[in-house]
Amino acid sequence: MTPIQGDAGFPDLVMTLHDPDDESRDRCIVAELKSFRGRRDFQHGQKEWLTAWRAIEQRSQGAVRAFIWTPMDWDEIERELKEGTR
Repeated sequence: MTPIQGDAGFPDLVMTLHDPDDESRDRCIVAELKSFRGRRDFQHGQKEWLTAWRAIEQRSQGAVRAFIWTPMDWDEIERELKEGTR
């Protein structure tokens, strides 16, 4: 049980960056996190949410990015998070 109950399958992370001085820098990163151990497959609703976020990613011209991340993706995770701070 978590303090915030939402729709089944909603991604683990939704992170935003808003720059009031430069809207071209605004970004949203959506990530479903998977581990080496435990659940590696999709749970109820996760595929549907990821499909929806990826459709938004296409229409947003990269302002929204959707990922499935595991610990093996650490370099990619760092790159994506640093990109928003430039």
